[in-house]
Amino acid sequence: MQGLLRATSVIVRVALCVCLGGVWAMAEEPPAEIAIENRPAVDVMYKVHVGPYWRAGQVFAEAGVIVADNAVAGPVYCRYLDDPASVLPSRLRTEIGFFVTGVLEVPEGFTRGTSPATRCATLVASGSYGTTHGHHRRLFDWIASEDLEPAGEIMEIYPQPDGVATWVTVCVPVRPLDSAPAKTLPLPPGRPFGALLQEKEYSGAAVALFRDVDSLTPARRRWLSGVVDRLKVIRAIVAGRYGAEADDTIAMIAGIVERASDALNGGGAKGSEGVPIVPDYDARTASDIHRDLDRCMVRAHLKSAPAGEIYDDLAALLLDTGRLVCKDAVDTDEERSPADRR
Repeated sequence: MQGLLRATSVIVRVALCVCLGGVWAMAEEPPAEIAIENRPAVDVMYKVHVGPYWRAGQVFAEAGVIVADNAVAGPVYCRYLDDPASVLPSRLRTEIGFFVTGVLEVPEGFTRGTSPATRCATLVASGSYGTTHGHHRRLFDWIASEDLEPAGEIMEIYPQPDGVATWVTVCVPVRPLDSAPAKTLPLPPGRPFGALLQEKEYSGAAVALFRDVDSLTPARRRWLSGVVDRLKVIRAIVAGRYGAEADDTIAMIAGIVERASDALNGGGAKGSEGVPIVPDYDARTASDIHRDLDRCMVRAHLKSAPAGEIYDDLAALLLDTGRLVCKDAVDTDEERSPADRR
């Protein structure tokens, strides 16, 4: 009976901490100094939670119960596997588990692994899972000021949830700048817009779509701005009408819209006689794309097509858009033209 009460207490405390975005009771404010530590390798058991941070309470609760009942388990930790600035909340992955210092049978649903030895920048601070992004920014600023570079995912280590919690340790693996591998371009040569779009590499596709934008004529830039304006409206509509079903559509549009704000603010080709990027540019085709985006907007608003069909239509229209603004929009000449598609 006492074990059941203890487990229930742990679940309540951890769930409240995560779901309400609060912190465990603090005896005193922790030190806020950043230090470099050599952390040894340690065995772990974990689950990977996929979804918004505030929905991870159940996984933390499960880990907390195991730690409370096993002397060789703990503390609880999490590792942020995705950047919330570039990944949709519904797709955020977080590794949540606990350290293991002895023999322990793998609990159902958990995976056994090893957290490798790392040299880390660490910060001990108040906070809880999903509320420590300000500390993350401070760590990254400090790392840059010390001529270091992040070398892995952010890890947070939490004290055992025993009712008198202290604080969280935030760790970022680091390496000297001069020992880091050479950085690659966000868009390697030879990766055309169409291939990136079809492979759902949306960030790279957005870079490719606007790579040649400075060479566009003013008229073509205005037309491309019209495409982006329509995409903004469609993104808002599908988010409201389809919710999580439209995550792929929202992600595809988001990268393009964000990239457009910088890419289209420049001057572009001077004068009205600039040469279009694509020699066989067809004004009728361009107006068709605007028209079909408007139709897609109406279909999404009426929810007259499933989310997957809206995505497919938009992807095809964006591929057509790429043909009009990119020098290397597709891999071959075998891609269908807008007329063939219709």
